[in-house]
Amino acid sequence: MGLDMYAYTVEKDRFDNVVDTTEQREVFYENKTDLFYWRKHPNLHGWIEQQVYIDEYGGEDAFNCILVKLDIEHLDLLEHALINDSLPDTKGFFFGESLPEEKESDLEFIAQARKAISAGKDVYYDSWW
Repeated sequence: MGLDMYAYTVEKDRFDNVVDTTEQREVFYENKTDLFYWRKHPNLHGWIEQQVYIDEYGGEDAFNCILVKLDIEHLDLLEHALINDSLPDTKGFFFGESLPEEKESDLEFIAQARKAISAGKDVYYDSWW
């Protein structure tokens, strides 16, 4: 058990910014392509929850099994937070602990996500804990 985190690509403009119902998720999963995976990186999860799910999209439910669209502006802000070591310290049941050496793979994710977006795809973040 623990925090599993995923990034996927899908056809551009196929889904809303937030995919949060069982029916929507089922259709999404049938049409997604895997992009990236993290295991127990709570600080990244906390950043996406606060900056994207709550602040950008107005989310209020527990941020679990809810897909959120990441656009270029989100990736730019995330890159800035990573470079400046300003991801929020995030705790949760079975979340584990973020490690400094994860920064390199996080920046690799951003590069892959930007490439997918420039190729006409949408990028979504998903988590399960």
